Parts: sequence; structure tokens; C-alpha cells
Amino acid sequence: MTKTNVSARFGVKEFYYASQSLKKMRLKVFNDWASENGLKKSKLKWEMPKLQAECATWVSPYSLVVDPEGNIHKCWETIHDTKDKVAHVSSGFSAKDFEKHSNYDRYRTAHKKCLDCKFIPICDQLSCSHQVVGEKEPPCTHWKDVLVTSLKEQYLFMKEHPDELVIVNESHENDGHANK
Repeated sequence: MTKTNVSARFGVKEFYYASQSLKKMRLKVFNDWASENGLKKSKLKWEMPKLQAECATWVSPYSLVVDPEGNIHKCWETIHDTKDKVAHVSSGFSAKDFEKHSNYDRYRTAHKKCLDCKFIPICDQLSCSHQVVGEKEPPCTHWKDVLVTSLKEQYLFMKEHPDELVIVNESHENDGHANK
């Protein structure tokens, strides 16, 4: 028997389109049922990009992660590795120990391929500062590939079904590690 090397996983772009397609299908099924039963129809909340910020734990001088041995880290992702510790609770506080973290700014210190990218404010791949600093070249956000198509689809859906789409004005909050 020959094994094929086929991944059963979606890529980020394929997942986005499958997710949007599933949302539309669920909406149609529910609204058909609601119409038959005299109930209020539901509305589709279209996924839109959000303004992203750096991880607050990483860049804030007041946010620390302390492991059971007293090692101070700036990221939950490094707590298992003592070589990534910033200091120890017994050594006192020195602002110099935290410069690498507090100086991180996606608009100035991100990877050089990212600095001129127009998607940097909504790039969900730069929110995890530890990942960005550790990566040679971070992956691009899926919005680079799907934003134009998504906006066109949303516009067409809104024209055909104006009462079935809700535009949500979400707050601009850091998603933290939710993007992983």
C-alpha cells in the first residue's frame, strides 16, 4: 500500500473561506426553518480584520510571568526554558533587563519584510512578540490573500440579503495569543 503525503488540514486561507461558507450555510438553514415556524430570522456576522497590538505582557514593564523557581519571563511561551528568563526574583529590578521587550514595536522592530506592508496594523502574525522576535521571517496574515475577495463577497451578500447581514463595530482590543 502506498502512502500519499496529503495533509488533512486546511491552510489559513482555505480555513477562512470554509468558515465563511459554513456561516452562510448555517444562516440559510436556520432562516429557512425560522420562516417556516414564524420566528425571527438571524443575521450573519461577517469576519473582518481587527486592529492588532503587541502582546501586553511582552511590552509592558509591569507585566511579568514568574515560574515556580522564581525565574522572571516576559512571555508564557518561554516559561519552560530557563535560558529565556529575563531575571530572577532575588536579583531585584533593572530596567535594562527588560529593554528588548519594552522596545518592541511592530512598526519599527518587526521583520524587514513586514515594515513596508500595508497590512501591518491588522497583521495577526505580529501580535505575539516572542514569536516575531524568534522567527527569521514570520508568516503573512491571511488578510493579505482574502481581504479584497471578502469585501466583495460581503458587499454582494449585503446587496442580495440586506436584512441578513449585521455590521459589528467591534472595539479594538489586543487578541493576545488567540491568533495561534
